[in-house]
Amino acid sequence: MESGANLLYAVSGFASPTMASYHLEALKKAGRDSVHIKLIMGMGSRGGIQKSERDGFLRLAEENPNIDTRYVVHNAPVHSKTYAWYKDDVPIEGFSGSANYTQTAFIGRQREILSPISAEDGKRYFEEILPDSVDLEDYRVENLLVVPQIEKASRSGGGEKPEITSYADKVTISFLGRNGQLPSGASGLNWGQRKGREPNQAYIKIPADIIRKGFFPEKAFHFLVLTDDGKELICHTAQNSSIDPNLGKAIHTPQNNSFLGLYFRSRLGLASGQKVTIQDLLRYGRTDVTFSKIDDETYFMDFSAPP
Repeated sequence: MESGANLLYAVSGFASPTMASYHLEALKKAGRDSVHIKLIMGMGSRGGIQKSERDGFLRLAEENPNIDTRYVVHNAPVHSKTYAWYKDDVPIEGFSGSANYTQTAFIGRQREILSPISAEDGKRYFEEILPDSVDLEDYRVENLLVVPQIEKASRSGGGEKPEITSYADKVTISFLGRNGQLPSGASGLNWGQRKGREPNQAYIKIPADIIRKGFFPEKAFHFLVLTDDGKELICHTAQNSSIDPNLGKAIHTPQNNSFLGLYFRSRLGLASGQKVTIQDLLRYGRTDVTFSKIDDETYFMDFSAPP
């Protein structure tokens, strides 16, 4: 922001970690990576809190200390949406309206309205709600967590393969090229294996038929990936596709492109920074990965090895 605002007080009935990831990345690209976001989500006590949502916010906070998130657990749920921008202690501008702190509201095709209010009123409302809210890891949040069946299966333990048949919209992506070999150059799982790059950097190449299907969101959107071993990755698509300029041809982890490479190296039993070979994949038992679409901002990634 040209005003130099560096602090946002936000109250939103619903919010998503993917929106927070998108917002933080946009601020970073604009040279505003010192902006601090204080967010209170108000409707969790009404219908429960998705565990994947809470865990996504926790993971994001580990990666970026500039976001503080809380849930309302006392008194009546809060459906309001208010945003107050400050520069340190100086009020800049505020807004109130229908837009939740989600990508659907701010960068999607959904109609919303936000009207100007004073930043002081926005912050005052935030402070009124604050005593009714608790930190993400508070036991009262734990008691409200809702675990969808797909997550229950993935955390069932005992080597059981997750049951994801209820999600018919799924695709399988191979790490191998058309010749049946792992690409030898610095690409895919070995994207960082070149001079001057962090060696764990990686991406998953999306085949053209899956791009045409529109299985993954447009490049502007971030999405949450739940994994069969109980992890969460915030991802987006990148690298321009010749099929559609709005669609990416590769899956990245926007906060740090090494997160994806570190994840797969850990699953394969490799050291950090080690080059991935086709022998590593064959020894593990898989040369591909399956994605199931849960909703527009949430996917399930299965890289479980066969029994």
